[in-house]
Amino acid sequence: MFSINSAFKRIMIGAVIFALGILVAFAILRVVSPNASVTSFTGSCTGDAPIVGWDGSLWKCIGVASVPHSITTLSTNYVSGTGIAGVDNTAQIVQTVALAANTLTQVGDRVRVRVYWQGTSGSPIIGALALNGVAIAAQTDSGAGKFQVSEAWLHYIDATHANIISMNAGTLDLVISGANVAGFNWAGSQDITLSQNQISNNHIIVFFMAADIFHK
Repeated sequence: MFSINSAFKRIMIGAVIFALGILVAFAILRVVSPNASVTSFTGSCTGDAPIVGWDGSLWKCIGVASVPHSITTLSTNYVSGTGIAGVDNTAQIVQTVALAANTLTQVGDRVRVRVYWQGTSGSPIIGALALNGVAIAAQTDSGAGKFQVSEAWLHYIDATHANIISMNAGTLDLVISGANVAGFNWAGSQDITLSQNQISNNHIIVFFMAADIFHK
């Protein structure tokens, strides 16, 4: 026979269990969730992303989350199947890619610049790669119209210096490569440029120009 008293007891028991579940969940969240408003706590937190939790009496470090190092490529990178061409008998910048301010900000940050280009049939012509006007790679096309690959790594030293590792077709360029080279402005916008020298019967064609950023 149905009992109102029995049904009431069941409802009360269910309500108590539900309330206890809410309290337990809330307590767990308070222990393991990061809290951005915390200004001081006990324990040792070192690493990219310390996690702070409440242990019932004080805030303390309960772990460190690892943040993966990032690799990004510029949205301004250039690639074309037909290329962009310079003009015969003209010293000029043929292609430019913009590098935003604060792209590199700390020791351990670095950028790799790569360019694929070729001359046309004619006298030898130089393709010179620069960042903020500082030479970072240079290569000569003999006039055979063959692809040239120029590449440079720049390692951040401080706001105006970088180490340069310059490569041409996989060979280290000992003339341009150097440590603690001045002339950069990492806090400001800088242009990556590929230019040609003045040759009466030759010019260069740029098919690819890109920078990839490796953050610490």
